[in-house]
Amino acid sequence: MSRSEENEQTIGKEQLQPADIIISAANSFTSKIIRTATISYVSHASLYYGNGHIIESIGDGVSFRSFEVFLAEDTYAAAYRSPEMTPDKANEIVTYAKSKADAKAEYLYIGDVLANTSLCDKATESNKFFCSQLVIESYQQAGLLKSLIPSCITPEDIARIVKKSFNFVGTLKGTPSTTAAAIGLAIAMEAPRLYPRLFREIKNGGGPLTKQVGAVTQ
Repeated sequence: MSRSEENEQTIGKEQLQPADIIISAANSFTSKIIRTATISYVSHASLYYGNGHIIESIGDGVSFRSFEVFLAEDTYAAAYRSPEMTPDKANEIVTYAKSKADAKAEYLYIGDVLANTSLCDKATESNKFFCSQLVIESYQQAGLLKSLIPSCITPEDIARIVKKSFNFVGTLKGTPSTTAAAIGLAIAMEAPRLYPRLFREIKNGGGPLTKQVGAVTQ
């Protein structure tokens, strides 16, 4: 990464290209759960589709949102681009993601949380995706990130991957430092109450909390 995120001015959608990966965080209940469970400052990963739209897997399933609506809910968002990206590869990536939206693929409840456990390779269902799983599977259609198991990759894993080996496009909103401070506080306040209960529900096949995690968008 040749430029510092901390000092980078905020960019707009005009600087984005199809298949750019966006990592983000929000103040929602779901974001807190995912950030707490994965000990991360990010809770979501998505793809820039083009024409001012994001494609992602959220509570409504694999779907499109306008850049403005997507960003309004976030406290932090940043974009990254693979150094191996070409127009053909980008087209393969977003075409695959769009095919899942066209097929009305559903959101995989608690997938982001299970991805951080030994149960991750079992956290798959036909035509269901959690956010980072969709991103990785889409990239694999273009021959990228092939060594990864999509169901075992959390938004935090994607953040580490893109920071290490992708080109930083720019910050879309917020800063990593302020978000990191917020997640530190969130973990301290939320983990004792939510984390044990969440995993008790997972072990017993689900419950009100796991349903809420899946039902609320990032």
